[in-house]
Amino acid sequence: MNTVENATIETDDELDTVSDQSSAVVGFGDIFDEPAGFRPATPPPTFHKFERINKLPNELNIKLIGSHSLWSHCLWNAGVFLAKHFDNNPDLVNGKNVLELGAAASLPSFIAAANNAKKVVITDYPDAPIIDAILENAKNNLPEFLGKNKIFVKGYLWGQEVNPLLNLLNPGEKFDLVIMSDLIFNHSEHIHLLETATKCLSEKNENNNPEVLVAFSSHRPWLAEKDLNFFNLAQKEPFNFHVEHLFDTKMNAMFPEDPGDLEIRETVKLYRMTR
Repeated sequence: MNTVENATIETDDELDTVSDQSSAVVGFGDIFDEPAGFRPATPPPTFHKFERINKLPNELNIKLIGSHSLWSHCLWNAGVFLAKHFDNNPDLVNGKNVLELGAAASLPSFIAAANNAKKVVITDYPDAPIIDAILENAKNNLPEFLGKNKIFVKGYLWGQEVNPLLNLLNPGEKFDLVIMSDLIFNHSEHIHLLETATKCLSEKNENNNPEVLVAFSSHRPWLAEKDLNFFNLAQKEPFNFHVEHLFDTKMNAMFPEDPGDLEIRETVKLYRMTR
């Protein structure tokens, strides 16, 4: 280091040394690395067995992702109920084109295919873990139907263009049955669900009475009226559905520790909508 008239001048070698030291001091290093255990581990997948009586296959084994913000990690009561309903009433699906919205575990769709539906299109939110789980369950339980182009799995946002769904059917065909299992608690999506159902449903004729089957529980009893408002909207322009409450059944509450009337939360309702 040279001194000139009380001023200090750093040589090039000294500047290099200072620069190296500065880098060591101000470098970010690993301060953005999360310590072990900082975030909770992703829950492991869960496995569920659905048994059938005097049917083939005699059981389905469903693998669900460990957790998802859209609740696709749950085996919803309404889906289990509809799957049993189709096994007990196979004419509801036999020879029909079937569309399931928000399918997740997809049990109603799988049982529809097993009961000789013509084609089954299974849809849910277009997020890879959800769609991959549906495909894996289809391959593990009904591989022959995938191979015969009888089951299709598609990511789909409610209310969007439906041609990607209709293009999976034979030319000129639409769906004879649309399935909604435990979806109408999404109050902000009622219009979108109805838009998709309206655009996808085939026309009524003497040989076919297309329908939408809506199974659900009011998991938040204090919002039950908002759940039911779905059917009020369905009966109005531009949808003009005829709505029929078929029957109720009882199942163990999905979330037993949650607040609200337990009897309401244990009730699964089935509605039919036709045009």
